[in-house]
Amino acid sequence: GHREVAAVGRASHGVERAPRRAALMRVRSLFGKAQPARGSIITPTLRISMASLVNTIVDIPLIGEMEEQVIFTKIVDAVADLLEQKIVEAMGEDIETVSAELEAMDQDEVDAWRDGVVDKLNGQIDVPILNEEQEAPIIRFIVDKFLDASLKKGYVYGGKKKLFGIF
Repeated sequence: GHREVAAVGRASHGVERAPRRAALMRVRSLFGKAQPARGSIITPTLRISMASLVNTIVDIPLIGEMEEQVIFTKIVDAVADLLEQKIVEAMGEDIETVSAELEAMDQDEVDAWRDGVVDKLNGQIDVPILNEEQEAPIIRFIVDKFLDASLKKGYVYGGKKKLFGIF
């Protein structure tokens, strides 16, 4: 009795999930696997937690939460990798040396540096499924997390451009 009902329930449940799982696998294969840069300040764990937070704030119509999580993880990876690459290119140093230079700046200098980096990255990154109003706060959030992870004292933005208008 109970075993047969449970088996039928599992079988029908698996059938419902199969097309959804196949769609998710197509999304994953489309973006490939995330590989953070060597010496990256924005660790894989931090990237996943940032993508989860962005996913709770930004909604993409007609896409399920799991697919959104995959998409936001890829967006965070792309922005984080580009951020670290551009910082190293611009300052001609490795990430550790950049952290030391940022450490020497005062709050206003770090805020100004942050705003400049956000504007440059926003000009170079285009996510087709997001508009500029959705992209900019995500990029600001990732840059803020980079700064928070880079600076021993941590980082809280002191300027006027707030994240998602909340904090």
